[in-house]
Amino acid sequence: MQQTLQVIPPEQPFATYVNGMVVYCLRMPLSALARQAELSFPGDPMVGQMIAGLRWQDMTQVQQFIWQYYTEGGLKLPPDLADILNAYRGPALAWNYSYTQWGLGLPA
Repeated sequence: MQQTLQVIPPEQPFATYVNGMVVYCLRMPLSALARQAELSFPGDPMVGQMIAGLRWQDMTQVQQFIWQYYTEGGLKLPPDLADILNAYRGPALAWNYSYTQWGLGLPA
């Protein structure tokens, strides 16, 4: 089964960054993705933080990549960030799982 590499339309400012990160995720075996989430979760300083009304651990990989595009690039967060994150959750595939979907999230 071939998966699309373009999950974000090219007209979005974060498309190149996010789609590049997706390519990286798609190259990883499922077991490596699960292990990476398991090892990252306990030390992730963003766990428990609210980002535009979403808990970090509930955000998909695509949503986290969008956040990283703005914050790691030193860019101003758009006023419609919540709308952007809700519009671009990404596919419901294991490479895009949130910590919560991996069973690692904190209780609501």
